[in-house]
Amino acid sequence: MKALFDFDILKTEPDGAPYWLETASDLQTAKDRVEQMSSTHPGQYIVFSQREQRVVLTVYSTADPARPTA
Repeated sequence: MKALFDFDILKTEPDGAPYWLETASDLQTAKDRVEQMSSTHPGQYIVFSQREQRVVLTVYSTADPARPTA
């Protein structure tokens, strides 16, 4: 049976700790939500797959001063 919510959406706090925000049922929905949230709240967002037990997407908003430049 498929899990109702397969993806966790987290935001990295200024101290580097991940902060859980919400879940999404599929990767496209998670990407859309990250895009929406990052447009008003800059920072680093992470999408974690519960099924694969790994990070599947990391997004840095353009206004994030901690974004790597390399």
